[in-house]
Amino acid sequence: MRRAIAICASCATAASVVLSSAPAFGTTTGSATAKAAYGSASTISPTAPSGSGLLGSTVTAVVQPLVDTLTSDVNSSVSSLVTTLLNVSGDTADTNGGASSYPRGATLGVTVPGVVGLALNGPSGSVTSNASGYSATSSFSHSTLSVLGISAADLGVATATATCPASGSPSATTSLSGVNLFAGAVQAKVAGGSGLLQVSLNGGAYQSVSGLSSTLTQVPGTSVSVRANGNFLQVSEAVSLDTLLSALGLTTLLSGLSGLVDTSGTALTLSITIGPGSSSDASGASAWGLEVGADLSGTVSVNMLSVLGGLLGGATITIPTGINGTSYGNLLDLKLAYAACTSGSGGATTSWIPPGLI
Repeated sequence: MRRAIAICASCATAASVVLSSAPAFGTTTGSATAKAAYGSASTISPTAPSGSGLLGSTVTAVVQPLVDTLTSDVNSSVSSLVTTLLNVSGDTADTNGGASSYPRGATLGVTVPGVVGLALNGPSGSVTSNASGYSATSSFSHSTLSVLGISAADLGVATATATCPASGSPSATTSLSGVNLFAGAVQAKVAGGSGLLQVSLNGGAYQSVSGLSSTLTQVPGTSVSVRANGNFLQVSEAVSLDTLLSALGLTTLLSGLSGLVDTSGTALTLSITIGPGSSSDASGASAWGLEVGADLSGTVSVNMLSVLGGLLGGATITIPTGINGTSYGNLLDLKLAYAACTSGSGGATTSWIPPGLI
């Protein structure tokens, strides 16, 4: 199964991308770059089915297409999605020279149908190069993320700025507001000027993410659990095997098994991790308004039973999480509204990219 990747650079229904170029900059030693998105593709790595019982090999053969679809089609399609997004968003400008490309339009959208959909709304960026140094700013407004057909997030309004003065220390700042996860079960924002993530659980008062447990904890009155991961927030929700198979176009996968089929041992979790980021040292700075990761993990268990409930054969597939250290998902992990600079001084030049022009 090969999945088409849809991209929209002007509106939700447009089917083409119009590219333009940003001018090259005269420069001495520094640079400044703004991007709609920055990062690389993630990889989901399910195990081969492990069979059990007299007819274990039969069940294993039936469920093997699920593993094949995840390891081949999904990984390939999501990798192409990320590559397309990074290439099309391009550099708004790089003051070390060279023309840059970016799409025109209010929305930059990339989709692997049924698996991942990301729509960046109102992306904009600007870079400045002058005798005082270099700076870059990037932003977006209320972008949306869907995973496995689930509307997972309104990513709010984010801005990142990186400043590299000719004299003095580079710095990076971020702002974030209006993040809404899993239909309002969790909301998030960055406390003004602090870079620290604050969260609201099921409509409650905002609190610092640092006050949450580092282990997943159920949010009362909702279907989600949350945990703190440094200055990032992970929000997780159980998803059914039917949801996964439907998203992958495998709704008839188990029809090849006769008798009673038991999938009650299946336990799958969809996790969305979000948070702002920045770094700086003596030579430069970078910032991203929001990093977002999407992760699917757990176990798929399929058993074929006799009419008396005895096990005839079974198969188990394990999907390891991609959340580890500074990696936040095996389906998607991108830094959005990305700005970076390196120190130096350049000609008196400013490039402003209107909203939607990255």
